[in-house]
Amino acid sequence: MWNSNLPYLLMLIAIAFLAFLWWDQARCRVLANSIAQHVCIQKNVQFLDGTVVFQKLWPKRNQEDEIRMQRYYAFDYMPEVSETIEDTRKTGFIVMHGTKLTAVGLAPENLQ
Repeated sequence: MWNSNLPYLLMLIAIAFLAFLWWDQARCRVLANSIAQHVCIQKNVQFLDGTVVFQKLWPKRNQEDEIRMQRYYAFDYMPEVSETIEDTRKTGFIVMHGTKLTAVGLAPENLQ
C-alpha cells in the first residue's frame, strides 16, 4: 500500500514546500518594498520604479541558533531635485533575515 502512494506523498510534500517558499518570499518582498519607500521618504529621495528587486537568497543562523533565510533586495532612487547630470539613478539595498530588517543602504554621496 505505501509503495504505490509514496511518490504521490513525496510530490505533495514538495509542492507544499514550494508553495510555502513562494508565500514567504512574497511576504518578505512586501515588507522590503515598504521599508524602501519609508527610507526614501526619510532621506528625501525619490523611490524609482515603485518596487524592490530580489537579488540573493541564502540560509543563515540567527542569535537563537535558528536557521532563517537571508534575502538581499535592491532598489533604485534619485534625489528629489537633480541639479546636475551626475544626479542620476542610484541603487540602494535591503537585507532581511527572515522577516527582520538587518541592513539598509543608500549611496553615501546623496545623503544629507
